[in-house]
Amino acid sequence: MTSENSHHSQLMIKNKNIAGTIAPQPENIMDIKGIQFKGSIEKITNKEAEISAVHYYHKFPSAKFISAPIWKIKITMIKMTDNSLGFGKKLFWQKN
Repeated sequence: MTSENSHHSQLMIKNKNIAGTIAPQPENIMDIKGIQFKGSIEKITNKEAEISAVHYYHKFPSAKFISAPIWKIKITMIKMTDNSLGFGKKLFWQKN
């Protein structure tokens, strides 16, 4: 959820291709677990908004008081690193 006028929204509107990382920063290298992803982003439609808002507002109740669109990421690739499976172990998923 973010305003279309925010800096990152303006960048997303110009280029819908995105990439990101979700991972903690553990002190021990063997505890590294996380994902990198690629995809595209788009603002959800009014019909989707009704459905998504229920779930989003349940998870983030204070968002009910903010007037901004909800965006969705269409994931095309995920790379997961999980050192608990072996040092440097990577698992890949790619949309066909």
